[in-house]
Amino acid sequence: MLKKLFLLTLLGLNLSLTPVFAAETDDQYWEIRRIWFAQAMNALAQKDWFQFQQKTLLLQDYPLYSYLRYQDLRGRFILRPDAEIQRYQEQYTNVPFAKLLQRQWLKFLSKEQDWPAFIRDYVPQNNTKMHCQYIAQRWALGQDNADMRKQARALWTVGKSQPAACDPVFDYLIAQGEMTDSLIWARLKLAFENSKFKLAAYLIKKLESPALKQQAATWQQLHHAPALTLSNFSAQDSPIIREMLTHSFLRLAKKQLTDVPALWSDFKQRYAFSQEQKSKIQRTIALQSAWQEAPQALAAFKALPTAQWDKTVQQVFLQTALKQKDWKSLLQMISKLPAKLRHNPRWSYWQARALQATGKWMQAEPLWQKLAKQREFYGFLAADKLGLPYAMNKQAIALTPKIEQALYQKHPGVLRAREFYYHGMLTEARREWNLLNKYLAKTDLETTAALARQWCWFDQAIFTAAKAGAYDDLDVRFPLNHFALVMAAAEEQSLVMPWIYGIIRQESAFNSKVVSHAGAMGLMQLMPATGKHVAKRLGLILEQSKTIFEPYTNIRLGAGYLRMMLNRFSGNYLLATAAYNAGPGNVNRWLKARPCEAQDIWVELIPFKETRRYVQSVMLYMGIYEQRLMNTHKYQAGLSQDQIVHPLKVAAQEHQVMNTRLCRLAKQKKKAEALTRADYSGTHIPTTLQ
Repeated sequence: MLKKLFLLTLLGLNLSLTPVFAAETDDQYWEIRRIWFAQAMNALAQKDWFQFQQKTLLLQDYPLYSYLRYQDLRGRFILRPDAEIQRYQEQYTNVPFAKLLQRQWLKFLSKEQDWPAFIRDYVPQNNTKMHCQYIAQRWALGQDNADMRKQARALWTVGKSQPAACDPVFDYLIAQGEMTDSLIWARLKLAFENSKFKLAAYLIKKLESPALKQQAATWQQLHHAPALTLSNFSAQDSPIIREMLTHSFLRLAKKQLTDVPALWSDFKQRYAFSQEQKSKIQRTIALQSAWQEAPQALAAFKALPTAQWDKTVQQVFLQTALKQKDWKSLLQMISKLPAKLRHNPRWSYWQARALQATGKWMQAEPLWQKLAKQREFYGFLAADKLGLPYAMNKQAIALTPKIEQALYQKHPGVLRAREFYYHGMLTEARREWNLLNKYLAKTDLETTAALARQWCWFDQAIFTAAKAGAYDDLDVRFPLNHFALVMAAAEEQSLVMPWIYGIIRQESAFNSKVVSHAGAMGLMQLMPATGKHVAKRLGLILEQSKTIFEPYTNIRLGAGYLRMMLNRFSGNYLLATAAYNAGPGNVNRWLKARPCEAQDIWVELIPFKETRRYVQSVMLYMGIYEQRLMNTHKYQAGLSQDQIVHPLKVAAQEHQVMNTRLCRLAKQKKKAEALTRADYSGTHIPTTLQ
């Protein structure tokens, strides 16, 4: 408000139109030029071109002059300022609006069908339609070479339909005899893998070889009915046949896993699958066995070569071992992991946990002690196991006026980003920031992160610090913005501030304007329907959905929804946090499946990767915010005798997540199943995949 009043006051002054002020102070320089820039943008919005040009002339020494020139040029495309656009590109190579202007200019030339100018000014774009237009028009002018044909083949060989602008390119390949069955088959393979059946049918018609047409028809059968087709399959071995069979086995493992072991045992003897194909099939069998909770899942994982142990395989194996409480298998597999992977926090924690579960506490404790020194989810769990305080390992990024000025001189884009942010032009500010993040050195990235925090541009401060690897500046990464609003909402809903802050940090990184792909809005990412529901319970009236963006409303409604989730799940912060992300229905379903699980295991077994990471992050952030807030006098004064026991402490004590009745029923069922297995101990249950 003060900023607006100050600007309005200066706008009323009769300012000189002389562009140089020899005696002005640094503050006066910025104040006056910011006013002129605001006036220029207002004139642009009003299409007052004379006023816009007048102000632009006055701002030649202002960082955003290049942006005004961009706006001027894009508004004059119809007048064909070809030479000026070329000069702009040459002068502002490190300004993001140069590339934007170029893309818009090419679209204009395409629309005008000025193909000579389009070809003259074309540079590669991340735009398939434009790329095809460029190649087609060059060929139309008789300009052909091997590189262009290579580009055309690359445009063809994709597993999806391409824009109509690419048809002339593909027609030219056909006319030149380049559209071979081999090229068609390469695209057909991708179409099958992406389940693009209309495209596949179109491509099959283009095949000239009767044998390939027959093989393509067989591939269709293998895709749509893998079990039936494989059971009667007798084609001779060939590279194409092996590709088709690999695709079919991957499909079958997802649809009818029980049919896979016998069929795979037979086919891998009859056909010379490559090691890559074998590994791909075995990996899918292992993952599907785990997801479908087949008894042979762990054995399937053990059969996988180390090279197949990517992040997905690691996580699913861990979940499978935890579900089965097979601590010995878990320890065996951890011991076989590469040293770097074995020593990462997650595997270190679960190695210690498995050692504890098998009665080897003395071996587990050193692992937990080392882990407890890290500011990390599993590090906090380890600290609670040992009764130690959480390690903060805080180290601030160095930022002085001298460092700041040096950065501005070295990278003018930082100054442009600052000015865009000052004017509330967040899209333009992010364009500058994103370009900077691509080429700044680590030290400069750290400085820009600290600067963004200084400007109260919290989300970019957080993301930039992470990109720079500056994880230890907790003031930058965990701001205490909206302190009064968070405190008021916490008091109203009888919640603790660290939880609300942890949710905000995870949901929006303090960007109050952010909207998710699903439509969630603002700091605490509330869906409009949820916001209205909570508002009704709180006796608030939301006249329009955009009110949810306002920090006061968003935090109050978000805290209200957190209280609803906490009440619904009997005061369990882990479950309430999971419900805030995935919905209470999903959490209830997971609890029904595993009603009496230790909390650290329950979190690791959350089926949704996003929700699992979400819960772990919020719990970690709660611990950090507890420490940040303990240094705040107002927060200390508000603490009472019943202050929160951090959820991780509860998890470390291995408390269970659900009510006694469901847990008791689950244990009774498990006991009955054990008795049944004893009665039928002679029954053979396959435990390995050949």
